[in-house]
Amino acid sequence: MSVIGCHALVWTGTFEREGLIRAVDRTHHAGYDLLELPLLRPFEFDVAMAKEVLADSDLEVSASMGLSDATDIGSEDPQIVAAGEETLN
Repeated sequence: MSVIGCHALVWTGTFEREGLIRAVDRTHHAGYDLLELPLLRPFEFDVAMAKEVLADSDLEVSASMGLSDATDIGSEDPQIVAAGEETLN
């Protein structure tokens, strides 16, 4: 079975309760199976709230992180790669 997902930034640019509710509702109504959440500020993301908002949805969920130029693990600079690995870990 294939799972087709949508990135939450398609629907909202904020991930407090209202923004996440908007993303969940619109993703579900558009017929997607999965919602990908960007962890823009991973240490500030309210996991408990996200679990609560997603609890009644039938959506699968994944998360992603973007890396900056200073944390690009594809860089040729070993210090930048190390900073990226530290961020991801």
